[in-house]
Amino acid sequence: MIPARHTWFHLRFFRLYTRRRIRCNFSKVIVHGTVPDVSGKPLLVIGNHFSWWDGFFILWLNSRYFYKKFHVMMLEDQLRKNMILNKTGAFSIQPGGRTALESLAYANSILREGCQTDGTVKYRQPLVLMYPQGKIQSMHNREVKFEKGIERIAAGLENRIHVLLVAALTDYFSDQKPQLHFYMEEYPFEQPLETEHLAETYDRFLRECTDHQISLSNS
Repeated sequence: MIPARHTWFHLRFFRLYTRRRIRCNFSKVIVHGTVPDVSGKPLLVIGNHFSWWDGFFILWLNSRYFYKKFHVMMLEDQLRKNMILNKTGAFSIQPGGRTALESLAYANSILREGCQTDGTVKYRQPLVLMYPQGKIQSMHNREVKFEKGIERIAAGLENRIHVLLVAALTDYFSDQKPQLHFYMEEYPFEQPLETEHLAETYDRFLRECTDHQISLSNS
């Protein structure tokens, strides 16, 4: 397992790099609804995984709204090909491998240690990003199959962290470049997390986001 190794230089570089790439490649960025207040606690982000861009999308949201110390779980073979991402908070998992449980425990420890901070310093409390489907899928897929493991990441952290559902969707409409749309909803995490319930909630959330996105083309 490859743990995250943040460096000040790479964190700053990728925040600037992400901001510029999104500005140059998308005609506009629209955040729908009210951004949930996820201050004061560590943050576990559950996102849809449909493109190369996905980690940069959440990095952009973090630098704009959340101000957490960024971590993202990546497949080990992909991280080894892009080790520079390790210095921005990427850590590895090898599904089905002997180190998979170690990676899940590592993600839990990041969030657990963050519960000890007072939240007064920007980027001090952690954000852990994971894609529960484990691989890139079409953006048009309205049902996300959750792989096992997320329960271990959240074990023992009820009421101690925020769990945020995020959907990033793109559409061109009448623009030459695509528009980037973000939707967010906080998941009530007061009881031990059950993968099946979380998956059902995320699928409902994603369907509502997609329906709203479709309605934009008719307005």
